[in-house]
Amino acid sequence: MSAPVVIDSKGRRWTNELWAKDLALHLDYIADLTLGCPVEYREPHEQELLIEKEPFDQVRFIYFPASKNHLQGIVNLWRFVPIIWRGVASCEIVHTGFGGWPISEGWFAVPIGKMLGRFVIINVESSFWRTKSNASLQRRIRSRVIERVNRFCIKLADLRLFTSRAYAEELLPGVDQRVYVVPATWVDNDTILNERKLERAGLPKSGK
Repeated sequence: MSAPVVIDSKGRRWTNELWAKDLALHLDYIADLTLGCPVEYREPHEQELLIEKEPFDQVRFIYFPASKNHLQGIVNLWRFVPIIWRGVASCEIVHTGFGGWPISEGWFAVPIGKMLGRFVIINVESSFWRTKSNASLQRRIRSRVIERVNRFCIKLADLRLFTSRAYAEELLPGVDQRVYVVPATWVDNDTILNERKLERAGLPKSGK
């Protein structure tokens, strides 16, 4: 996961409001969950929620060292890799993606999971690493390196989930086995505007 967990001075666990809502929804159908996440030791912000009581008390948390930039992420690898290895070893199914910052947890969880004989699921929700054609040379090189590593991990996975058909076709061209397109479902129905609500709100339908 990319959302950090915050541990306050009393040892209580917090995270941001939207991610807490997302986690609670997953716990409706996952009975046994081990969750790896970066951890920050500080007092919570106003928009962060306490995740100590039900349903969050059924989650086993594994904490990674939080890093604020790529250099710090590289320096923290000697701590990060053993932690994620033990976490993957303790599970039967590994579900990961590429959303970690500054170094994706999926780059390690996928190959480690395959080495240990675990069933690996990779979930691609976005392509945030890609850059515009007019980006600097450094950004374009970094984007291409990340793309290659991501494709390698996707090929290794036992099950590949994408939020759009375009991601599947671009990142895993010509492969249909164990590939599923699952549209994003985290938007509540009551926040989606139909045509009547758009007209009532005075918003343009075409987006122009």
